[in-house]
Amino acid sequence: MLALIFLLSALLSPAIAETQPDHRGRLDEYRPVRPVPTSRLEGSAPAILPDLVGRWVAGFTALQHQVTVQVPPPYEPPQGALSSRLTAFLGGRLDFAFLSRSIAASDVAAFRRSHGYDPLVIPVANGSWNRFGFVDPVAIVVNVSNPVRGLSFAQIDALLSRSRRRGYAPIRRWGDLGVRAWRASPVHIVGADSWTKEDSARAAVVRERILLGGAWHQDLAGSGSEADVPSRVAADRLAIAFTGLGHLVPGVRAVAISAGKTGEFVDPTYAAVAGGRYPLARTIDLVVARPPGRCLKPELREFIRFMLSREGQQAVIDQGAFLPLRAAQARLSWRRASTCGDPEARGRGP
Repeated sequence: MLALIFLLSALLSPAIAETQPDHRGRLDEYRPVRPVPTSRLEGSAPAILPDLVGRWVAGFTALQHQVTVQVPPPYEPPQGALSSRLTAFLGGRLDFAFLSRSIAASDVAAFRRSHGYDPLVIPVANGSWNRFGFVDPVAIVVNVSNPVRGLSFAQIDALLSRSRRRGYAPIRRWGDLGVRAWRASPVHIVGADSWTKEDSARAAVVRERILLGGAWHQDLAGSGSEADVPSRVAADRLAIAFTGLGHLVPGVRAVAISAGKTGEFVDPTYAAVAGGRYPLARTIDLVVARPPGRCLKPELREFIRFMLSREGQQAVIDQGAFLPLRAAQARLSWRRASTCGDPEARGRGP
């Protein structure tokens, strides 16, 4: 199955490395700034990341010869229940874990039981634009005959959530979403059989960012699974759902989204995703253990600083499947990694 995903991605998607916006000039060059002791780091990675992680490890250890970094197989799904090495990290037996989805609530709970505090999550690359299976953005999709042009987070929350933490009344008809020609037509929510049972990678993004952690509607039996979403939406003009941008098929289109901060509706174009304007884009994250009030150990901080540097993000571009961080994102990630009561670390960029 994984081999098929790689093949489809190569055949159906443009070569991202050829169209990347160049953020390298805004990122700091990696230069070791303090001695790092002879040391060893070990971590885990999910099935789609060994190539990128291998580039990061090779680039870093070429500059920091005294540090050994190992991220061996097995490369399994990015959830502790499905990955022996991620489980080892959650239990305190590894130094870090790469994730290609938001960390699951069950994994946070497992980490907290072992450590007594929450894990630190640091974005180290952006996901892809529309490559199937490579952390593509979440898209809200409708049938191509649907005239709706854009939806706000508040409207989507009122449609999908019983909590409705954004304050809207429940939405059940297309007229409630501004489609006057279909004002009396019911909205057919597709795929919720999966969402209400467990948070997939995409469902976790929607529940966290749009539903603000609220609960899904429970009265959506018979709505199909996430795997059914593209075909069911293509076959039903009244349907709506979410899926990965790389999963779109003929008969389905992605709707422009407004996160509510500016009122601007943003289509999931390449420029909007790569430029950080599309609000449902996803990231590649590094998860580490940092006790409250303490610093990360220097070799781990240096590895993170390398990944967030010009050279580290060039490795993302060279790998070709994912998008590099923008400079502002890299600075924010470094603040997360370096803040520990050390003024020198806080003042120095990646």
